[in-house]
Amino acid sequence: MLSQAQTKNGSIQWVRQDIAAWRPEQPVDLIVSNAALHWLDAHDTLFPRLMGCLNDGGELGVQMPRNFHAPSHQIITEIATNERWRDRLLGLVRPSPVSDPRFYLDTLSACSSSLDLWETTYWHILQGENPIVGWTMGTALRPIMEALEEDEGRDLLSAYAKRIADAYPPAANGKTVFPFRRLFMIARK
Repeated sequence: MLSQAQTKNGSIQWVRQDIAAWRPEQPVDLIVSNAALHWLDAHDTLFPRLMGCLNDGGELGVQMPRNFHAPSHQIITEIATNERWRDRLLGLVRPSPVSDPRFYLDTLSACSSSLDLWETTYWHILQGENPIVGWTMGTALRPIMEALEEDEGRDLLSAYAKRIADAYPPAANGKTVFPFRRLFMIARK
């Protein structure tokens, strides 16, 4: 993605670095994170640190999924903490890496001059057989599947698919509705 982005606008400097360790050489005007910060812990220090990387008047824009209490993610946690896989997978599942919106309101209000915070539930209308399994394979299930041997992964995926099919049955038109909550915030320094 970075290689392709560099061809679009030569005046922007693109850097590949671990977000948890990233520190700009000098304060910046804008930091945008789309569906990345939920992979990191310690939001109580991460968000103030990112605000500290901004120039006065600079803005932090963040979108994070906040669907971790939905069946799509709770079932992953329940299966991964099952006795069969617990020893290898327990460190890969977190109950909810994204806090309640009030936490971000309190955390960012202390280091910003203005803050907009909102939550939206997107109603993704998906096609195919048990499409939520495919959706989570690209995100929440990825680290879990990578930690298992191929046959174990098939077993876990089979158990997950059965429970997901029950939790998200297709609508009358054959499509599956996947309500997915996302948290947005824009904080100005």
